[in-house]
Amino acid sequence: MKFSHSIILLTITNVAATTTKFSRSLKVAEDAGAAHTDAFRRLGEKYAQKKPDSKLDLVMDVAEITASYCDNYYEDKLSSSEDDFERKECYYKAHDKAFQTFSDSNPSEKLEPEFPQDMHPFVVDTINEMHAIIDGLHEDNLDDVIDALLDLKEEINNTDSDNLNEAHKVAASVGLSVAVESSKLWHSVLTDVDHPLHEMQGYLDFLGNRRKLDQVMGQQEMGVVVAADAQAAMSALVGMFATSTMEQLEDSTALIMDGVISSIPASASAFFGGVFG
Repeated sequence: MKFSHSIILLTITNVAATTTKFSRSLKVAEDAGAAHTDAFRRLGEKYAQKKPDSKLDLVMDVAEITASYCDNYYEDKLSSSEDDFERKECYYKAHDKAFQTFSDSNPSEKLEPEFPQDMHPFVVDTINEMHAIIDGLHEDNLDDVIDALLDLKEEINNTDSDNLNEAHKVAASVGLSVAVESSKLWHSVLTDVDHPLHEMQGYLDFLGNRRKLDQVMGQQEMGVVVAADAQAAMSALVGMFATSTMEQLEDSTALIMDGVISSIPASASAFFGGVFG
């Protein structure tokens, strides 16, 4: 389904006027994982009161919550009209990414990592190991998975920057941060019957086919949703490597914000059931 730019523009004012409880300013990699968890906390609270009536409503909810983190990113940068314009551009980018993700994604397709040709083998190996760890996530091993991911994150952060592209390190660190928080979130959602999102797995299929929700639910592999999160965050940063100057890439906070904008819709698409259309 094609979406109109006017839909996005009409929501920018609403997002700008919304006060979010999220207090981090998205300056370090850990903030990307925290924002991801916060987004689904807010969705859970909203849908505990009333579930979306249509696919458009669900995608708009995801887009608006994602866009709200632009305020956190720009909270100390709004000193001029140019900064305010950039914030609105961030809103637009978040909405555009959400609709694009729900239009293009296949939630049942396992995402494979993609790497720039100049990425250091150590970073490549770290990302591949992250995916292997995520693939093994199940109901009884959450603590082991988190410990393994945190070990990888510490290892990548403590590696000598002189031997690695700093932007590639940030990408891996953001991906691991998202993977840690995503593992905790989706393990809780899929195993806790009282979680407000527990009964919403496959919700878009339920809306599209008008069947009972329990007829479209199935215990999805946790690793599928977690991998969608982490890989979307890193893929967004890889895309920035190809289109940005080295000076632009030195701003690690911009890389973190791009990871947030990409990972939340990817996660929502994988969990709620996928393709918007």
